[in-house]
Amino acid sequence: MAQTTADPTERGDLSGEILAVAGRLADLIGALPDADIPIPTPGAEWTVAEAAAHRAMANELMATIAAGRPATHGDGTKAGLAAANAQALSEDGERAPAVLAQRIAGQAAAFLEAARARPAAEVVDTPMGPMPLGVFGCYLLAHMLGGWPSGFSASSPSVMT
Repeated sequence: MAQTTADPTERGDLSGEILAVAGRLADLIGALPDADIPIPTPGAEWTVAEAAAHRAMANELMATIAAGRPATHGDGTKAGLAAANAQALSEDGERAPAVLAQRIAGQAAAFLEAARARPAAEVVDTPMGPMPLGVFGCYLLAHMLGGWPSGFSASSPSVMT
């Protein structure tokens, strides 16, 4: 017998998950009095504030692309993306936890609003190459999750709790 329930993951609709993760990140980051905390990650020298700023800027870039406006960020290579990240962080000096928290959540919501107005199968140009808008939403979710559980201390709650 065929399944008749409408599971959001079967439709590719991760709106609830995107909003939940963005909200949890905002709660974690916004609660910090200061986010100038080094992240002990091999090969990375970012602070929590810089990682939060990166996620805020990435969410904004992805919302811009979802809205159909052209946006570039690096050349698609690992080195090109790293250079573009460094440049973006140097140009946007915002590191206040409360402001970054609002930007992360607000830009995730802006992505969803823009994406709802277009077909999920529509291919968009992204910094990682062309991909369907629905897949790009999955990338947004994965990007917000990247590194956060280990980026906070072991005593910090997981993004997903």
